[in-house]
Amino acid sequence: MNDRRNLYPAILERAGLRLDERLRRHVNRRTGRRAGEYFEDVLVVRKL
Repeated sequence: MNDRRNLYPAILERAGLRLDERLRRHVNRRTGRRAGEYFEDVLVVRKL
């Protein structure tokens, strides 16, 4: 997921979930013409 605007914590709270951990993962198998590294975040959540 991409959360440049930091929207997910509020969305999770409204859904009755709590952000437990945010893991940053390097994506190394991209297609397309974009140069440079790319990372994505994986959210680990729990019920409130």
